[in-house]
Amino acid sequence: PPPALVDDHGGVDTLPEYGPGLYKLDLGTGTGPEEDKEQFLLCMFYEAPGDVAICKASIPVRWKELDGQHQQANRVLINQDEDTGDLDVHADSEDMATTRIIPTDITEEAVIVGIHIRVEDNEAYFSTEPDQLIGSVLITPDSYEVLTETSPAAPPAAPDGPRDLTPHAAKVKAT
Repeated sequence: PPPALVDDHGGVDTLPEYGPGLYKLDLGTGTGPEEDKEQFLLCMFYEAPGDVAICKASIPVRWKELDGQHQQANRVLINQDEDTGDLDVHADSEDMATTRIIPTDITEEAVIVGIHIRVEDNEAYFSTEPDQLIGSVLITPDSYEVLTETSPAAPPAAPDGPRDLTPHAAKVKAT
């Protein structure tokens, strides 16, 4: 995998770019009884648009399928609309096939198959543009969602200015 390009002479840093494959997105360590346990999403990325990524967590999650039964979900699937480029996410109870491929570790930010990835403690953001909040996919151990202007992670617009698009945590249980 290519290293991050860093310009120590006042230039703009460039995020590392990767192609399709298996990636381990580092979500930090747990809290409480899980405080020493490494948390991560293991994601298989495909060439966009269409199915972009299938992710499974290394930790117990509270993801639910959004059907009439609200069954426990084992994985989340991120799709990109072929016409609009918008991202969408849903969960299912299928298992994720295990492979003998060693995943590439992502610990902060990267671009994988054209999708911008940012990982923080307990959160992974997937977006089509750098620093995009509205329209990005947020995955946590508790939830998965496409962030909209009405999402808890999207702060209201200032009365006389633009909306603050600084990322904020959203903890919405998908039930």
